[in-house]
Amino acid sequence: IYAQRQQDDEAAKWTTGTRPEELGTYLHMDLAPPLMDFVNRLKNNPSTYTSSPSLSLMAEIKRASPSKGDIAPFVNPAQQALLYAQSGASVISVLAEPTWFKGSLTDMHLVRKAIDALPDRPAVLRKEFIFPEYQIAEARLWGADTVLLIVAMLSQEQLQRLYAYSRRLGMEPVVEVNTAAELARALE
Repeated sequence: IYAQRQQDDEAAKWTTGTRPEELGTYLHMDLAPPLMDFVNRLKNNPSTYTSSPSLSLMAEIKRASPSKGDIAPFVNPAQQALLYAQSGASVISVLAEPTWFKGSLTDMHLVRKAIDALPDRPAVLRKEFIFPEYQIAEARLWGADTVLLIVAMLSQEQLQRLYAYSRRLGMEPVVEVNTAAELARALE
């Protein structure tokens, strides 16, 4: 998956409209939609306004996976996102990887458009194998409030660089760890 994503991302870097310098210009022009504070959204889920607050819910739009195959290949991401939002989700995670998960940035964009006008809308997470900064710029331009950084697939330098870039764009990334060693790296 990692090798395929590197190839896909290398090709995108040279495609008109998605080249890193173009994305930087769009961000500089303030063309990205308004950003939601991801951490604050998690802390203020819909149930915090009731007498019995509960955990925040992250709902996911996932068409397929390498281990399960097709899950919901023909899901309408906009309709699903609206249903999740109306059901109290604090975050909507959108699998944007095209080959194994059959997702796309268009899915994420449609999710954002579907929920954008809702009061107290859920935050949008780009769930993807992110390793260059420009993927974070893409996420921001297409409507994500946060991105996923997977410690296991990143060098320490990459992790620090991607975390810092996310923060510069106003995004608090979700950092995924699976072991105590990965947690120690993330906390650095």
